Amino acid sequence: PTRPVRAARHLLEAIVETVVVVTDAGTIVDLVPGALVARGVRPTVHDDLTTWLHPDDARRARQLLEGAGCDTDLLAVRMSAVGGGWVPVEMALADHRGNTPVDGWVVTLRESTRPATGSEHTPFHDRLTGVASRDLFRDHLDMDVARSRREATSTALLVLDIDGFAGVNDHHGHAAGDALLRAVGSRLRAVVRDADTVGRLGDDDFGIVVPQVRDIAHARTVAMRAQQAVQAPLAVDGTTIEVTASVGVAILPGGPSAPGQDATDLLRDAGAAMAEARRRGGARVVVFDDDLRARQHHRRELERALTDAVREDQLLLHYQPIVNLEDGSITGVEALVRWQHPSMGLVSPADFIPLAESTGMIVPIGAWVLRESTRQAVEWQRRFPSEDGLQVAVNVSAIQLTRGDIEADVRAALATSGINPGNLTLEVTESTLVHDTTYVRGVLLRLKALGVRLAVDDFGTGYSSLQYLHHLPVDILKIDRSFIVDLASGGRSGALVEAIVAMGHTLQLQTVAEGIEDMAQLEAARIMACDSGQGFLFARPGRGIEIEALLAARARAGRYFQDVVAG
Repeated sequence: PTRPVRAARHLLEAIVETVVVVTDAGTIVDLVPGALVARGVRPTVHDDLTTWLHPDDARRARQLLEGAGCDTDLLAVRMSAVGGGWVPVEMALADHRGNTPVDGWVVTLRESTRPATGSEHTPFHDRLTGVASRDLFRDHLDMDVARSRREATSTALLVLDIDGFAGVNDHHGHAAGDALLRAVGSRLRAVVRDADTVGRLGDDDFGIVVPQVRDIAHARTVAMRAQQAVQAPLAVDGTTIEVTASVGVAILPGGPSAPGQDATDLLRDAGAAMAEARRRGGARVVVFDDDLRARQHHRRELERALTDAVREDQLLLHYQPIVNLEDGSITGVEALVRWQHPSMGLVSPADFIPLAESTGMIVPIGAWVLRESTRQAVEWQRRFPSEDGLQVAVNVSAIQLTRGDIEADVRAALATSGINPGNLTLEVTESTLVHDTTYVRGVLLRLKALGVRLAVDDFGTGYSSLQYLHHLPVDILKIDRSFIVDLASGGRSGALVEAIVAMGHTLQLQTVAEGIEDMAQLEAARIMACDSGQGFLFARPGRGIEIEALLAARARAGRYFQDVVAG
């Protein structure tokens, strides 16, 4: 070729984008090579463009070419290089069919600028599991939603969470956890159709896009099949690991007259259904419906109101006495946060505490509880000098331990109130101790160094913290109320409670029986030698003024619940 022709060819190859014109069938009828030539991507006229794509990506490209009026303009794909390997490419399509002189799909190809992480799948596939990355999954979801609009077909989205995955890492190690995730990815891909997309959405969350789903029953069947695949036992290094899965399902009806939802709405709804499955105990499939939608709306309204509650001083504290089971004296009180909404009235803690934890609002709420409860305790001690040993117990959420700065919050409460650190007890649920034990132990050691006391709440409900107990700097075991109820009714909890109390005393820990509601339960707790107890038999949680009345009675008569514990 002449010098001008050679120069023109080099100029075209230096252009960043490779541009091809293809038919509906994907056949290349014209092209401008562009810079991808230097990377070994060299399609030619008469080639089928999709044969240059990774098989997982070719299917999506064909769907785009088949979809008249497609409103998806960008697709992440991998293109084959002549020398081997895959080149990450961003593919954009423009519909010029019927437009002279182009008359076809104009496809622009540019090498992806997304950062690589050392895997040939990146940024399109998850490096650990091999399923679609979150970005690629969202691309596919967007396309299937657009197709639903055009073709009046429904699309289902499944969000699957591995129940208790953190426990796998804690008990079997992170290598076992990674092996489980790889197995889950492989199993999910094995039970879906070619048209479906499996992606990893988070640490142990996976998604499945099911286009052209027939109805809810069809979507539920796919979800059950995926759940069963995940729950099959897995052998890792001679150990069998068994997990369950919670699956949320959301369906987007197709057609232009369908509700105005998009991929973001579908992700939100499927995620809400999965969270509901977990709330019901896990190991189940929940389909997002109108009832759940109404509850989600209520939750969002409650979330906005809770933000106002913290800012507008709508929170208050109730206190429940902790009673010495030997002499009936009040040894302390547990501070329990309540929410007095101006129009909704007293909002149940069962409604707003989980919400506060899931949104992170529990961190500022917890800091406020620490400040207010220690202030109140010091005020009681000032008014009733004989109560200088009165304890105040405050519940601490796992979120406060892991995401907040609980040490700073405790320091601030101690400094502001002037309370003796030994009069403040921080209660941590047993379930908190079985996850990320090393980190939690470090936090507890730092708190203990401040001079406060530490209690394990709901003790007996966990499945592994017994082995860690002697490593943790705790002072008190609070035996879960379910054991006390069973104990009094002649159930099989007697041996367990007796063992807990004996172990506690061996480790020089105090024991508290929770939920004592009648004399039979009180007598059972005393027989088992529990040191203290709390429950409705003594007093329901009440405002500070009610506790103050009890303290005043003690100052006058020198007694609290002596008559109760004496029978």
